[in-house]
Amino acid sequence: MFRVLIVDDEQIVKYGIKSMIDWEKIGLSVVGDAGNGKEALELFEKWQPEIVITDIKMPVMDGIELIREIRALNAQTKIIILSCLQEFEYAKEAIRLGASDYLIKSDMMPADLEEVLRKVRTSIVSELAATERINHMAEKFLFTEAIAKEKLLWELSLGTVSNRAMLNEYLRLLDIDTFQNRLFVLNIGIDYYEKLISEKSEPERAAMLGALTEAVKEETALADENCRCEVYTGNTGELNVLVKIVQAPAETSDSDAVQLLANRIIGRAARSGFSVSVGISDRFDRLQEIKKAYDQAHQAYRNKLFFGCGKAIPFYRIDRPRAAKREGHVRYQKLRDAVYSLKRVELAAYLDELFETERASEDLDSIHQTSLELVMNLNTIYAEIGKDNEENAKRKKEYYEQIKYLETLADIKEWFKAAYARLTDEMERVYNSDRNVIAKAVHYIQTHYREGISLAAISSHVHLSKNYFANLFKKETGEGFVEYVTKFRVEKAKALLKNADLKAVEVGPMVGFSDPKYFSKVFKKTTGMTPSEFKDRNR
Repeated sequence: MFRVLIVDDEQIVKYGIKSMIDWEKIGLSVVGDAGNGKEALELFEKWQPEIVITDIKMPVMDGIELIREIRALNAQTKIIILSCLQEFEYAKEAIRLGASDYLIKSDMMPADLEEVLRKVRTSIVSELAATERINHMAEKFLFTEAIAKEKLLWELSLGTVSNRAMLNEYLRLLDIDTFQNRLFVLNIGIDYYEKLISEKSEPERAAMLGALTEAVKEETALADENCRCEVYTGNTGELNVLVKIVQAPAETSDSDAVQLLANRIIGRAARSGFSVSVGISDRFDRLQEIKKAYDQAHQAYRNKLFFGCGKAIPFYRIDRPRAAKREGHVRYQKLRDAVYSLKRVELAAYLDELFETERASEDLDSIHQTSLELVMNLNTIYAEIGKDNEENAKRKKEYYEQIKYLETLADIKEWFKAAYARLTDEMERVYNSDRNVIAKAVHYIQTHYREGISLAAISSHVHLSKNYFANLFKKETGEGFVEYVTKFRVEKAKALLKNADLKAVEVGPMVGFSDPKYFSKVFKKTTGMTPSEFKDRNR
């Protein structure tokens, strides 16, 4: 059986996960649970589980940091992320760090978790089989200089080197102590990697990364007269290159030389069938500073969101003051009004305006927040007009799957414009099918106006949500629901006030106004006269 470790700061969640699955039936065994990343790391070192199920937001050490620590200890461990909707961008970061899958807590059902666990277990079995086949070769190369060098460079980039006292000796033994002065780090990532790997098996993924690694190594080897390079792997789907400029070409700065190298790598990858983007750090002069340089290169790489894919992006082009972070700047009501009014041109123009503002800000966090707000808005409106809760839940899950694959601002904008266009088409279809409902509602008002008629009651009567019914009613009648009911009651009151046998104070309750003062106020606002004045004039 494969071992499973559960990590969540909510006791009820841990208990629920343990109790909702027949672990033995699917060949798994829960060896422990922890309430935060620090406790989990201690249990991980003790039990060496093959699978870790972890929350993202936790005290002491969160899930993202836990994944980094686990990846430094064991690159093969399968990690399943639990997240809330508002933590979706953290889930994307976790997947970038090598998480196998993720589940949204609010949507998670036992069948969903079991399906993911079965998929992960199958993956482990496949990897073990492949490992056995090549084990006799791996034993010969496991501790070779190249592997040790890559491991040390990656640990330096993460800042996780454990034996600092021996660091200089390690650098000397691995022949990288000469990497001092005129240094840069390149962070290379496969564009649309998440989309690509969703369509490939584990062996196909490994072959793809292997081919890219060979292409990058071959290209950097051609640059030997101008620079020395060491290629090393990093997070899933990325490569890194430590570059030392030996002699920049004539009339070329060190920054220009490393930019040329990055562009050549992009071209070579393209000839090998890959689209890659490259983040470039600022220059640094001591190998011990590589962590800062790696962080810069990776930050530059992430900014392909604004620059586009297949580009070499230097850190100095993004290292500038950012605008103050904005909270909740998506105008929900404007979006809702445009959808309910079927104003397609106005809707598309607003989305263009919104994303142009985001492009100008070049704020990654703001883009992620805006995307989350727009998805929530889409789901809310669908829930208002849709009667199938299961279909709405399925759509919500699909949306979060799809936006995970979007890598540039242009991708995100076009995806949301298409999503809102589909929503508007659905709104028009529902309008056409529900028009008879308004006739039914009007008849109900005209026969029950003496009673207390609320928006909730009448929308329930016609089996529509309140928001959707209110918008549909106004669209079909030209008046708001409350305005229509009030005017109808006043017209009935005017007819009754002409009856000489009825007093003005008696009329209000007969048309649905139990409070005489409120009846008088509403009547005067509508007709310009109090009920008594109207009765005297029409006597």
